[in-house]
Amino acid sequence: MAEEEKKEQVEKKEQIQSNPVPVAQNKSYGWLIVGGINFVFILLLAGVGLYLLQEVKDEQQDQSTEINKDDMREIELSKQLN
Repeated sequence: MAEEEKKEQVEKKEQIQSNPVPVAQNKSYGWLIVGGINFVFILLLAGVGLYLLQEVKDEQQDQSTEINKDDMREIELSKQLN
């Protein structure tokens, strides 16, 4: 009986060695986190860029509609000449 048990144990070891159980690998979500951070960063940069463009546009528009003292003098001189 002892010999039979040893044979069974040897057979089990051989089966385990020939058919190993696949080990489940841990999935890494690091790429997802990095991708999300990059996406937020790109949106942030786009928002800042649009904000700065709007500020420059507003500043140029204000300059074009604003009449300074030199312009007023020229207007008065042209009225006096006409």
